[in-house]
Amino acid sequence: YYPSAGATYLQDPSGVRFSTIVNQGHGVGFGAENMNGQIELMLQRRLTQPDIDELLNTTSHTEPQIMIVMDKDENAVNFNRRYYQIQQFQHSFFFGITDSIESWTNMYNTSWTAMSNTMENGLPDEIFLQQLRFIYSGISNNSDVVLQLQHMFEAKESNMAQNITINLQQILKTSVLRVNNQTEMNLFATIPLSKMKRLSWNVNVNEEGGDKIKTIRDKQSEDKRKRLQVMKDESSVINMTPREIRTFLIGKD
Repeated sequence: YYPSAGATYLQDPSGVRFSTIVNQGHGVGFGAENMNGQIELMLQRRLTQPDIDELLNTTSHTEPQIMIVMDKDENAVNFNRRYYQIQQFQHSFFFGITDSIESWTNMYNTSWTAMSNTMENGLPDEIFLQQLRFIYSGISNNSDVVLQLQHMFEAKESNMAQNITINLQQILKTSVLRVNNQTEMNLFATIPLSKMKRLSWNVNVNEEGGDKIKTIRDKQSEDKRKRLQVMKDESSVINMTPREIRTFLIGKD
């Protein structure tokens, strides 16, 4: 058995892929001699016989949501990434009192987008907006905005796994968010990368002439990284590589 936190698939020699996409972790069994071409998805940890002197009899209630995709490998990969995001980041529903749909649409504008004219069709298909929120901490005046972007695809898994260039100033309409400056932060948006102190350590390197001690992230290389990061923060144009997550603190009007 192996843990499946997002998706599992089987693929035949012709390139047809059968995938399961889950919204919570499950155990997945496959590869046994009597399971050729099969997968076993554990929905609940309950066994009729003890496993390694332990009887698994979990009785808690669970309602897993499992999506199934069967298509050519390229299409299945693209569906997997998008359906997983749909499962993990579902839409919020709002309700209002009205006599009819027609009266509601006559009173309110039901069609609107925050995306700029440059991106009127939304972000590139490879990019997912993970966070867009005000920041509440001592590192800013509490009016700045955290913007976090994720490249959804793994390197070489799909033709969608390409480097993507984005201009942070051109994502949203200026009436929604006018980007005056941007500072790249760590994943939790607590420390600017240009000020982050990373641990260094020594390793033995076997080179001609004998072993030598090499310092990883020495002071010289870290000072250079910080200077380069300050220069990068001056530009609103960023490059997203496959599976990369980048977090920015946006200074706005």
